[in-house]
Amino acid sequence: MNNAGKKKRSKKTKKVLSPDELKRIEQRKERIAHMKSVRAILNNIGFTRVPNVEGYEFSFDSIKTELDDAFVYDNLILILEYTAGKPHDHLKSKSIFYQRFREDTSGFISFLRQGHIPGLKQAIDDIINNGYQESEIICKIAYASKNDVEEEDKTSYERTGISFFDYPIVQYFSIISRTIKKSARFEFFDFLGIDPHKVGPDRYQSEQKNSFTAQILPESRSLMERGYYVISMYISPADLLRRVYVLRNDSWREQESANLYQRLLDAKKVKSMRKYLSTKKYVYINNIIVTLDSKNIALYNKNDERLNLTSTGIVGLDGNTSELAKIEIKDRPNIIGIIDGQHRVFSYHEGDDSEEVSISKLRDKHNLLVTGILFPGTTSEPERRRFEANLFLEINSKQQSPRSELKQKIAEMLEPLSPASISQKIIKKLNSSGPLEKHFESHFYEQDKIKTATIISYGLKPLIKLSGDDSLFSIWKEPKKDLLLSEPVDDETLAKYIDYCVESIRNAFIAFKQKTPSGEWAVSKKGQPGILSVVYVNGMLNLIRLCIERNKNCDLAFFQKAFAQIEDVSFIREFHSSQYRKLGEKMYQDYFEH
Repeated sequence: MNNAGKKKRSKKTKKVLSPDELKRIEQRKERIAHMKSVRAILNNIGFTRVPNVEGYEFSFDSIKTELDDAFVYDNLILILEYTAGKPHDHLKSKSIFYQRFREDTSGFISFLRQGHIPGLKQAIDDIINNGYQESEIICKIAYASKNDVEEEDKTSYERTGISFFDYPIVQYFSIISRTIKKSARFEFFDFLGIDPHKVGPDRYQSEQKNSFTAQILPESRSLMERGYYVISMYISPADLLRRVYVLRNDSWREQESANLYQRLLDAKKVKSMRKYLSTKKYVYINNIIVTLDSKNIALYNKNDERLNLTSTGIVGLDGNTSELAKIEIKDRPNIIGIIDGQHRVFSYHEGDDSEEVSISKLRDKHNLLVTGILFPGTTSEPERRRFEANLFLEINSKQQSPRSELKQKIAEMLEPLSPASISQKIIKKLNSSGPLEKHFESHFYEQDKIKTATIISYGLKPLIKLSGDDSLFSIWKEPKKDLLLSEPVDDETLAKYIDYCVESIRNAFIAFKQKTPSGEWAVSKKGQPGILSVVYVNGMLNLIRLCIERNKNCDLAFFQKAFAQIEDVSFIREFHSSQYRKLGEKMYQDYFEH
């Protein structure tokens, strides 16, 4: 055919999107990905998603709003709010509804039952058809923001009863729920502040207690401190799974307490151990190490007479021989702390794999040998955590040397005045604001950020130590600074020293950043211009030590005057690996020795 007479089709001009439009598209993609992560967690735990909820507008008590998502677990309804934008603005737009929800949750449930949101009406009808009363329905809101929520907003809106499902917590539960599936619900309910005894068919039962045969080893046989006892018992994996907790790093628990140091569950290891259980059928023969809280147990002697737990020990126990006893443990989540053996315990989890049929029969049938440390009644929470951390370190040191990050984490708790402990706190503050904000790796899932173990060991510890002419401590003009040279810890003075170190270190980085092209003030990656790396940070920290030793000065003007001579920062890339000291010396010679 002759195409000569045909008209040429005009090509459609591709619309050029504005920066704001591109930003909205990117936020939408982030929100969808974030939403999928949260939905996967709830699906793994055993929740069922309610259809036809997303974007459904309604008015409750003349308050017009909409919901993003909703899930049901037995008589629990969980409402989800997602955002990938600025959480402050989004929260503000939802604040009136959240407050009204808090004031009249039961009224909101009745409102839903009237059919204002069809999907949720059907969900509530199904709950009631399953034998629950409307008054037994629990309704919670979880706020899942991709970006950090300001602490002021959290403090304000937590009063409305919502749970902040922060991005790091989502990442944590993604790992846990993928690994132990429905058994993650106990910890998840605890995160939401829900009593698991009020969820499900056992809601009518009062708090249960289970009794186990135990052997009590007195102090004279264990050689532990007065009031500490070693108790051995056999307990089923099912009974343990409902009660245990692990102080895992990167979890939802309070990070600032420095109590969290154990690793996340290794999914491959759990899968391998489930295969072993399913194939071999017999129980693990080595013991699980745990800690026990006297508030949640009761002890009875062989005559079934209750033993009195006092602040200094067990009254009525022979102090020289081990005794058979009965231990009664409350059926309550998060009361038995696992020190060693979390993978063995969680390999019995309620899963959805090919091993579940076999393992479901072993969860109640097997009995694990558990050795528990019973603390005196007067033991404070910090004392207990220090004991647990020390015991964990001792056990794992015998097996393999714990990694540097783990040692530093535990040191922060056990020795608050040690350079490692002070350095940990300084890193957190440097990462929270200033020129190094969000450039340090602080969560397991973060990529392309600066790792901190080497910085603490070779950069910060020598700089902030409490002695020496090259330490910030030597030029700190604080009248009470000698309080840090002896126990007990003076928390106020320690906090002041940490703030001083943070300010002094920031001064150097602020001044250097001012001479760095904006595109280069980024974490160093292959083929990209960023200069921020372990080598650069440690080089700067070594430079600060030299300045202290020779100039006794760390204020901002001092660094700005010296760095004013910089014309090109590319010299940073000439230094590699452990050349921190050389980099610090070069910067001192080039900019400060004049």
